[in-house]
Amino acid sequence: VGRPIGSFFGYVTDGIFQNQQEVESAAFQNENTAPGDIRFKDLNGDGAITIEDQSYIGNPSPAIAYGLNVDFEFKGFDLAIFLQGTQGNDIYNATVRYDFNYVNRPASVLNRWTGAGTSNVEPRVNLLDPNQNARVSDRFVEDGSYLRLKNVQLGYALPPSLLKKIKFEKFRLYVSAQNLFTFTKYTGMDPEIGAYGGALNAGVDRGFYPQARVLLGGVNVTF
Repeated sequence: VGRPIGSFFGYVTDGIFQNQQEVESAAFQNENTAPGDIRFKDLNGDGAITIEDQSYIGNPSPAIAYGLNVDFEFKGFDLAIFLQGTQGNDIYNATVRYDFNYVNRPASVLNRWTGAGTSNVEPRVNLLDPNQNARVSDRFVEDGSYLRLKNVQLGYALPPSLLKKIKFEKFRLYVSAQNLFTFTKYTGMDPEIGAYGGALNAGVDRGFYPQARVLLGGVNVTF
């Protein structure tokens, strides 16, 4: 209540348990919690991690969505640029199903917890996941803001004096590119994922195929 539609709701993480003493002094998660597991915040202060400790953890709706068209012409050359992006939105990175033990893991798992002091971000590896480290939490929420060079085209048209000699009304060469550059902190394949299945699923990246980068060249000729 009071949050944007489709907001992310889940547990809040608080680092990794480094030793058994930390496990015992923290709020009870379950009887199988061990060093190397994620420590979740006891938001209601009742001494146990339950569904009552879930909270608002992100907003898939951007504060602003913007675009910019720019056109230049100079001595036969023309340049058209289209930029687009969003700012202030979050993405729930669900590209890896941590609750399945038969799927590949991202390269970040190479930096997993293997002993006290080794990691305070990536938990230990356990196929059974006894602590439910894979539960919905802010661990999977990332900044989804991006700026993308969506389209760019550079062309050159021959001057009228030369067109008369070769008997053309128009002769223009061009090169263009789509999705040439994307500036973002998001670690998934593509921050431009949209919504799948309606507003309640906006901003959840389940492995959408990334926008293709396309390079083209061509000639416009009028006889």
